[in-house]
Amino acid sequence: MTTTNTMQQTYVKRLREKADSLIAMADWLDKLSANPAFESDEEFLDLMTPYTYVSNFSVDLTVKQESVWDEVNQKYNYPVDEEATKANIKKFKKACRGLISKEYDGDSEHFTKEFPRFTIVGRVDREAVCKPKAIEKVWVEPYTSKGYWRETVTEWDCSGDTNGDTTETTEVE
Repeated sequence: MTTTNTMQQTYVKRLREKADSLIAMADWLDKLSANPAFESDEEFLDLMTPYTYVSNFSVDLTVKQESVWDEVNQKYNYPVDEEATKANIKKFKKACRGLISKEYDGDSEHFTKEFPRFTIVGRVDREAVCKPKAIEKVWVEPYTSKGYWRETVTEWDCSGDTNGDTTETTEVE
């Protein structure tokens, strides 16, 4: 067997594995939409439809409000609707059931549920589930506009309730 054939077989195998994951995810979403707890919640079912797939499926659970201009930092901010975001997290956990791992990655928190044939990750902006603990202020020298202070969060307090680091969620109210 030539190297080209071996590479081609490896590539075809990976494609088949991805297709298998897509079919498994579609089957799971189909079952979820038939579940009485979610069948009338079209917004949530739309939310649970992944927007990316690399090695797993990802959904964004953060709910943003309308943009607000921040004079101090000279940029638009998109405030997080904490109540709606926490409701999405709760629904995500209820939909996934079982052991869900939680980890922080940069500016987000990830809830990961591994199923036999696919993995789904619910991503949440860190500001929705954590509070700034330490903020660093840096003066930005004037260039084309007047100078201003830029604030950067350097430490977070994530002791709020998002059901612990690793959660068993067979029944979430």
